[in-house]
Amino acid sequence: MKILYIDDKAEIRTLLGRYLKSWGYDALGAPNGESGWNLIQEHRPSIVITDWIMPDLEGPALCRRIRGAGFPEYTYIIMLTARRDDVVVGMEAGADDFIGKPFNKEELKVRIKAAERIVTLERELALTNLGLQEKNRRLEESEEQLRQMAHFDKLTGLPNRLLFFERLERAVVESKRSESNFGLLFVDLDAFKAVNDNHGHKTGDELLVMAGQRMDGCVRASDTVARMGGDEFCIIVRGVKSFDGPVTVAEKIISSLSRPFDISGITCRIGASVGISVYPDDGDTVELLMTHADNAMYEAKRGGKNSWRRWKPDSPDTDEGVLL
Repeated sequence: MKILYIDDKAEIRTLLGRYLKSWGYDALGAPNGESGWNLIQEHRPSIVITDWIMPDLEGPALCRRIRGAGFPEYTYIIMLTARRDDVVVGMEAGADDFIGKPFNKEELKVRIKAAERIVTLERELALTNLGLQEKNRRLEESEEQLRQMAHFDKLTGLPNRLLFFERLERAVVESKRSESNFGLLFVDLDAFKAVNDNHGHKTGDELLVMAGQRMDGCVRASDTVARMGGDEFCIIVRGVKSFDGPVTVAEKIISSLSRPFDISGITCRIGASVGISVYPDDGDTVELLMTHADNAMYEAKRGGKNSWRRWKPDSPDTDEGVLL
């Protein structure tokens, strides 16, 4: 263990150095507080034995400097003084122990042994804390991985059904409170089955990933694109002022997905049938909004695909849009 002793009297430094080295310590000395402080920063001794009265930097000031440095490992400070009245001031400055001058060799030895035990315990505690911090970090990583697995689609990385319904329920509650609107889009990919049949599921999976990325690029950060399973996706379009908002998103998605996909040299073409429902006009619950958007999507399918429909109750003149 490394010990630094600081005293402006050469005879005391000589005596301390001889004792410490004979007891097996790695000892180094300094003639004043400033040079001692430089050695502390360079060598980081575990124990510092310092005189109280020195010409440049006195013992209490050195203690405060050590305590304020924020060293990761604890430095045990023993102060040498001939005045017992100095004890309170020194302890308040950060000293751990005192030895009176002139000091007794055996007393010095046992006090250093006590200091060594405390330093060792401090190091063990620091290592334990580091271990706990590492365990906590790994636990947080595991929790984040579980959260990702529970709330995000493994293939596309988009929110899954669970997270989607949580956000949809939240959108209903928040929109009801603020008396605002939002749109719900139900998207089903057209001609996706043909890609799987003709080029295999690996190509189909890559297509789903790319399709999800394109849809995500058509919305704002406040919106949600989720994969519901298979080739079905749902989108929450927040804060719309009119029906035009969801329609604009639907048309962007239809246009984006109509462009060819190049997957490992294979050109794939698909489309999208989109059903739209708007809160609260087309439903004021999660169940109604989902059912009506789903029904509207099937109307788009029956109407020729690659188009959007808005749900209308028992009406032949359903709002519709086709983007060829």
